[in-house]
Amino acid sequence: MSEYVAALRKRWAVIVALALVGALAAFFYARTTPPTYTATAKVYVSLNNGETTNDLLQGSAFVENLIDSYAALADMPVVLDAVAEDVGIDSPGRSLDGAVTANAVLNTSIIEISAVNGSPEQAAAIANSVANNLSTTVERLAPSSAAGDESVSVDVVSEATTPAFPSAPRTRFLVASGFVAGLALGFVTALLWSALDTRVRGQREIEPLVSDGVPVLGSLPRTRKRSSSMAVVDNPLSATAEAYRKIQTNLSYIDVAVPVRSIVVTSSVPREGKSTTARNLALTLAEGARRVLLLDADLRRPSVSESFGLESSAGLTTVLVGRAELADVVRNVGIANLDILPSGPLPPNPHQLIESTVMRDLLASVRTRYDIVVIDSPPLLPVSDAAVLATMADGVIAVVGCKRVRRQQLRQALRSLDAVSARILGIVLTFAPRSGADGEFYGYRAETRRRFPFSRAREESVFGTELAALPESGRSRERDDASRAS
Repeated sequence: MSEYVAALRKRWAVIVALALVGALAAFFYARTTPPTYTATAKVYVSLNNGETTNDLLQGSAFVENLIDSYAALADMPVVLDAVAEDVGIDSPGRSLDGAVTANAVLNTSIIEISAVNGSPEQAAAIANSVANNLSTTVERLAPSSAAGDESVSVDVVSEATTPAFPSAPRTRFLVASGFVAGLALGFVTALLWSALDTRVRGQREIEPLVSDGVPVLGSLPRTRKRSSSMAVVDNPLSATAEAYRKIQTNLSYIDVAVPVRSIVVTSSVPREGKSTTARNLALTLAEGARRVLLLDADLRRPSVSESFGLESSAGLTTVLVGRAELADVVRNVGIANLDILPSGPLPPNPHQLIESTVMRDLLASVRTRYDIVVIDSPPLLPVSDAAVLATMADGVIAVVGCKRVRRQQLRQALRSLDAVSARILGIVLTFAPRSGADGEFYGYRAETRRRFPFSRAREESVFGTELAALPESGRSRERDDASRAS
């Protein structure tokens, strides 16, 4: 039930829009439809003879049995031809078929005759003429008594009056009906849209897909502006940077008994943010005392070199083919405890290089030199490189882009990891919807930092100054405090 409510709340704009469209369509239909008027006359059917009570009862039953037949005569040519002549209609009485209705009132001897016309006067004239001609026709067709008199008489008991207001179109009713119909269509559309849209939108869609024990390490909020690919160093006080630190903290408590020394970061499909997650995760890990290596193993569409401003003429591929040593291609970008191993030139056979024995030996070698190795790998579904790397590493972090991947794609990607018995350390949600707490900071906000861009040296000098470095207002307050103390 909660899923249906969430789907309706998410697409409330569609529901409201369709309801308004339905109401407006009904309103325009009512405004463009010519008005019609309805006039009603009533006749009473009775038995003329009957002297005893038994005769009256038999006559009443006779009338009840025939009153529906008398009502049916009202819209037949035998009556309508005479009506057309009375009201001055040039066409035959069949032209009035559908404009005249007659109904016997339940449990009574009364027939209601209604006439519909675009003119209120004409509607009243037609209804009265039908009542009079029906009376004549019934008296002519009914059997005569023994004395030769009419046994049944039809008397007009209520003449039709000229209607003051049109009976159709009923604008308010039509608008209300159109609104309700549009609202119902909006509900159906929202529910069908939710059922057909299989994109992952949040943690709720992920939980049924992952195995028990696989945690969601964290979620990275979606920002309105284009965010930096290295938010941890470019904007360290932002909500995005804090989200990466939370992921790093959760990662350190996954399994203390089995320490994680090498991590493969991958995703199901491209453009889910796996490379950005790998870079920032390496930066947060390097903020501690551990030595971290960021290895770009995406030999098809590498991005680490460009993000750190490094040349990609030498790197992982040159080591794998034996043209360089590892120490010659590992780069330092001026960030403490962090080294970068670029991908190197793009090879014609990336999969063969990834699954080679040289690659396995290389990973074993760097694990002895660094505390943690973060491996940026290709997506799982287009190629199988990440699945192969998962067999060489201690674990895998699966990056899931909200609204960027579908549930069946994520399910297939996780199955490919299960097929090689890979250890899934956790899930990282990217492009997640922002909540009210995402923009909160404990201390200085990122906006303040951008407005007053102090460098680290400048900040240390400011916080280390004495009274002489304070603003004038601060010095005056210090003088006042000193005078009061003396």
